[in-house]
Formats: sequence, structure tokens, C-alpha cells
Amino acid sequence: MRRLILAVVLGLTPAYAFAGKVVAIIVTDTFDGSIGTGIKANQKQIGALLDRLEVEGNFEVSRTVVEGVAFTCQGISNAVNSLAVNSGDAVIVYYAGHGYRLAGSPSKFPYFECGSAGGATVKIGLADVVAKLAEKEPRFVLAVADTCNVVIAEPAPGVMADGCRHAAGGASDPPPDGGAVPPCPLIS
Repeated sequence: MRRLILAVVLGLTPAYAFAGKVVAIIVTDTFDGSIGTGIKANQKQIGALLDRLEVEGNFEVSRTVVEGVAFTCQGISNAVNSLAVNSGDAVIVYYAGHGYRLAGSPSKFPYFECGSAGGATVKIGLADVVAKLAEKEPRFVLAVADTCNVVIAEPAPGVMADGCRHAAGGASDPPPDGGAVPPCPLIS
């Protein structure tokens, strides 16, 4: 997978034609014990890919990482909304965590399981992230979601919506430091 992404970025955008930089958002649910170990390994691999883009491709790379306590819907929203992107930039988004798709949703892409606010389940989807990034008019966007995409009914308020593991826990739980998961609007 790393080599394919590297080949796509290097092969489709030769250095002489690529005046921008590579802007990456890496979002990982590192607190969920059922997936955290594998996600940390994947996060390391994505970091190595970006390192190779810098060294072998001679690209300027900027990274925004959303993990740990920052892994909330608000954290994801903030990262996407505040990302500085120029028209010549290539954007890479990598999400690793739980996800699902709603029955009747017009999109075939997953929503991220990134928490609840005030008893209501909050939804941010891969399509929302890509649409917001497209508004910034980068040269290229590559979005990868390493998540389940199981079709479920509308999630019950305050209940994990994840279609993969049908049990409470993970991203909707308070962080280990006891802090509260902040409320979050959809990508604005």
C-alpha cells in the first residue's frame, strides 16, 4: 500500500510540475485497546511513507496528527478546517479507527466513530472531510479510511454506532486522563 501511494504521488506529479507541498492529516484512534496496537503500527508506516516522500521525492511535507486525547470529532473537525492548503498542494488524509455507514445514506463512504456529545451521536464522514478539503482547491486529494463500513440503522443517542464491535467502549469513552469528550459540530 505504501509503495502504491508513493508511486501515485510521485508518478502522477513529477517534481518539475509539482510546485506545492504534501499536506497530510493522520487521524488514529490510539486509545481503543481492541484496535490501538495495530493502529499505532499503521501510523508508524504512514509516517515512514511521508518520510520517504520528503527524502526520495524531495517534497516538502507538513503533517497534522490527531490521536490520543485529541481523537474526537471536534479534533478531526479542527484539523480539517484549519489545514492550510494551496492550489499546488497534494493532500493525504489517513483515518484509522472505528466506522460505519448509515442505511439509506447517499454516500458509500463511512462515517467515523469519533464520539458523542450531550447524549447525541456525532457524525463526521469521509465524504464530509473530502468535500471540505476540495473547497480549499488542492491539486490532489488522497483520502484513506482504514475502518469498517458496515451498514447500520441510525445510531442510538449516546451509544457507540460502530458496526464492527457492537459494544460500548473506545472513542466514545472518556479519555484515560479523565477529561471529557468535547461537543463537535459536523465539518463546517
